[in-house]
Amino acid sequence: MAKAKYITGFCGVGLHEGMKPRSKGGTPMKVCDYWIDCGCKCHADITKMHTLTETDRVPHQNPDYVTPHSPYVMPRPDEVMAKTVEPEEKAPIIRNPLEAPAKRFEATPTGKRARGELEDEVLAVCGSFVRGELPYEVLLPKDIANEIDKFNPPSVGAIGAVFERWVLIGFAKIEKKPVQFVSFTLEGMMHGLDYLKAKHKREAKLKQGAESRTLRRRA
Repeated sequence: MAKAKYITGFCGVGLHEGMKPRSKGGTPMKVCDYWIDCGCKCHADITKMHTLTETDRVPHQNPDYVTPHSPYVMPRPDEVMAKTVEPEEKAPIIRNPLEAPAKRFEATPTGKRARGELEDEVLAVCGSFVRGELPYEVLLPKDIANEIDKFNPPSVGAIGAVFERWVLIGFAKIEKKPVQFVSFTLEGMMHGLDYLKAKHKREAKLKQGAESRTLRRRA
């Protein structure tokens, strides 16, 4: 018996094949073109149309969508830490979690993972899950740990901490009891992890400044 196909993150948030969605700002958005692997009804309907018309099945991407080409080179983690800038000064590079390549991390003297490396490994596994490339009906922290390294898996607690940070910044949907990754949020897929991190940091800084000004006025 064949296993049921998974629904990708695109279809999961309504970005179906054959549609022409736009963001709130009017920017054309990418739709799901994983018609072979995704089990959403939108792909089945289009496949049926091609069958009836006896035409070759091709993916139907949003015709208005333009694939972004970044002129930037992904810096090493130590360069990022040494040259951290505020979002107002320089906008983070947008990295769609379903398309962005993994970052490169330098080996550490202790042999442990570099700062941010585990999060990027978790991101890669979750991206594969959303694309329907993994044989799991639900994605638990232990499954992610084994996908990262079967012989020396990271702790499920550390992966759970990554999930908590993602929920806090609005990057992913995480279920509890049991803890499991569900999908990336629409904002997460549109803007990427780095952007949402910077946004959360900026909003927290603005809130802290506003609270400090309020306390000074009361003093």
